Amino acid sequence: MSNRLLLTGYASSVYTRAVRMALLAKGLAYEYSEVDPFAPRAGRRF
Repeated sequence: MSNRLLLTGYASSVYTRAVRMALLAKGLAYEYSEVDPFAPRAGRRF
């Protein structure tokens, strides 16, 4: 298991921004993975 931090979020999300600012303030390295919560996903029925 890896000890690296992976932040998954949406660029314009205030929650993603808050977490990014907290990680920066603590000096923690992380990787960022962009996910669009409004994009259609396979298998979604609504």
